[in-house]
Amino acid sequence: MGQLLRWLLTVLLFSTGLGDDAIEDIKLLVDIEYEGVGEFTSYPRTITAAIRERLKIFRNVKVLERDDLEDVTRELKLSTSGLAEQTLEIGSMHVADYILEGKLTVEFIDRSFGITDWRFTLDGKLINVETTESKTVYTEGQFDEADDEETNPLNIGVTTFAYAVMDPILEQAEVHESDFHLLIEAEEDDLKELRSKGLRTAAMWAAGGAACTGYGYVLQQEEKKWYAWGGMYVLGLSFLHSGREAYRHTRDAAETMTDRIKDHKRVFYQKYNRKF
Repeated sequence: MGQLLRWLLTVLLFSTGLGDDAIEDIKLLVDIEYEGVGEFTSYPRTITAAIRERLKIFRNVKVLERDDLEDVTRELKLSTSGLAEQTLEIGSMHVADYILEGKLTVEFIDRSFGITDWRFTLDGKLINVETTESKTVYTEGQFDEADDEETNPLNIGVTTFAYAVMDPILEQAEVHESDFHLLIEAEEDDLKELRSKGLRTAAMWAAGGAACTGYGYVLQQEEKKWYAWGGMYVLGLSFLHSGREAYRHTRDAAETMTDRIKDHKRVFYQKYNRKF
């Protein structure tokens, strides 16, 4: 019997009371489509990985993809045992507790000074299979090739989307108190790291902008060709603009994360009747 078959059997044992007193598993099926330019076709996997990364701290929450379901179906069909047939019946009745259907769209805006700008939208619907209730999850923004990885609006958007998917599950499902506690602690650490990296990135761009602008002023005083000192001014202002944008992205992301931590502490209190 393969690993996937044993996993489905474990779900059966817990659901019928034959297992231990562990909290029942919560299964989230993620299906993200992509539409847009070729550079970002792998991002649906990145989104799923981000969701899995944020939920992995919870021992009873499992993130599945379409490929996982295909593997389960293939393995069960290959087995001829009566146990496999029983498990297939249960698996078909209860594949997932939540289903996320989403779509990432990336569109080209323009290209100037050798830098390409894109616009993205990340739209999804999280469905509670038992109640059939759904929640829309949405984020959008613009980014370019010069954005730092840590403050890139697309990466921040993916993180925001992942948390927006996670929050309804935490409010509705039963999870271990210790796991929830670890999540909030990790979020507070991530907030500190985000602020630190964002400020360093903004400072780096600002320093580069100041250096270029200063050198342009020197060239101008030395009466060099106008395009020499003018080019340095343009480059310096571009760096300063990038620094300002990096600071703005970091500030907005930090504010969002701060609000999210407050919400998680509120949910923690409601679930366990104690403050974090």
